[in-house]
Amino acid sequence: MRGLPPRFLVSDQTSMGYSNCEALSLSPAWKRVKSLWATWAYGELCRRYPNTPFLFHGLSNLNLPLKKKSSKHTFFLTIHDGIPLLAPHSVSLSIALQSRLLFPRVVSLADRIICVSKWTQDWLSLAYPEAASKCITIPNGFPTWRAPIFFERSETKLRILVVSRFEKYKQFDLLAKILENKPEFFSVTVVSDRKGVAFLEEKLGHSRINLTLLSAVQEPLLLELYESADVLLHTSRFEGFCLPASEALSNGVPVVYCRGSGIDEVVGAAVGVGLEATAPIEAWIGALEAWGKKRRTPLFQSDCSAYVNNQLQWSQVADLLLQEYRSFAFS
Repeated sequence: MRGLPPRFLVSDQTSMGYSNCEALSLSPAWKRVKSLWATWAYGELCRRYPNTPFLFHGLSNLNLPLKKKSSKHTFFLTIHDGIPLLAPHSVSLSIALQSRLLFPRVVSLADRIICVSKWTQDWLSLAYPEAASKCITIPNGFPTWRAPIFFERSETKLRILVVSRFEKYKQFDLLAKILENKPEFFSVTVVSDRKGVAFLEEKLGHSRINLTLLSAVQEPLLLELYESADVLLHTSRFEGFCLPASEALSNGVPVVYCRGSGIDEVVGAAVGVGLEATAPIEAWIGALEAWGKKRRTPLFQSDCSAYVNNQLQWSQVADLLLQEYRSFAFS
């Protein structure tokens, strides 16, 4: 494999304009069992490239084949959080059951395990001591700094942004309580999936003054929302890394969050604050007000820029992963 360019196999036709991509389109029957896509794709690779060494990287907790067909094949696995095993009652029954049945097997099969935070690696090493020697932490990383150092806004309303899909561990109950008690000078935008929007619509009812609920937001609008926000609110109980927090910080937006998981490694004391889930609602609102006002000061923008530029950037993360490929799989 040394010296050969990689080929990327995609599950649709959208990337077929590139010479190093080829399609692995599922048949209608296989689309009904997408959880087994990795097993099918691996079998197709073995058929197309018999007796050829290659690396198969599963990019989610369970996205690895269930059996290795050749010692020439290297399996990498990225683990984001393990939440279905940590908190099985906080996810759907099907996800919890799938994780319980398949997770130990793919952890055993993987030759190298990429954890997106130290928190994730610590949990995995504790749960599966035999896998500890295969693990390495490579954070998801930060986008490059996007905001101007001098951020000015004359309006009085503080703009609060929430970006989160709906799951029990995301603590939308806590989010709803905070939004119910928000002061009049808070303007809140929540970006979620349809379940999250429906949940908040039902919970909040008449308390939706100065509240905008959005779903299916495209990337350009999402970037505009980050740029115009004063503070990101993140109530999730567990996060392997938390990309919304890194996105917010890269736009000069401080983060108020529920501490105790991988997000603690993303948001430093200079750019946000973590609260316990049991903290009084007044404490959450006070933190949002304090950090929202800080966002509008040149000193915070300067501190935030320095903080973001000191974190691993996406390009650096890609380089670290490439080093792992070269040293571990193709040496």
